[in-house]
Amino acid sequence: MSDQYSIILDWVVEEYSESGLVARLTAGSGVLMGLVDVGDRGLNERKSEMIQDHAVGILFALLIGHALADYPLQGDFIANFKSYKTKLGKETVWPYVLGSHCLIHAGFVWVITGSMMLAVFELAAHFVIDMLKCGGKTNFHIDQWLHVLCKVVWVIILIVVW
Repeated sequence: MSDQYSIILDWVVEEYSESGLVARLTAGSGVLMGLVDVGDRGLNERKSEMIQDHAVGILFALLIGHALADYPLQGDFIANFKSYKTKLGKETVWPYVLGSHCLIHAGFVWVITGSMMLAVFELAAHFVIDMLKCGGKTNFHIDQWLHVLCKVVWVIILIVVW
């Protein structure tokens, strides 16, 4: 018996025990978050508790995804062509390059959380934050802290909404 109760987390019923239902909880990426003895409580109530229990782990995974997407997966081409202010980026290619860079970030958020909505939020937020940095409105440190803040907000949304 298998059922998906949200786009964030999947519950797979493992067995019925004396205390009630036992379920396996996985994140959108398929990472096992825990084997849960739900007992008499509803799955959605327990799912909310599990998100709260694993909020730090989800945040850590989002930060790892950010580090991968912003450093080794960015490369020289993206770094040089994503800004409308650089000589190379002033050509009409910068929106495509910056958009692709932001899609990589959004992909990590989608895989880790399982939420397409949060991935779209990440896509938009990352685009705006990087545009501010490329335009000289922020510096590298502010840029990175704004990205980290976004990841914290995504985890808070997971806790509050789901």
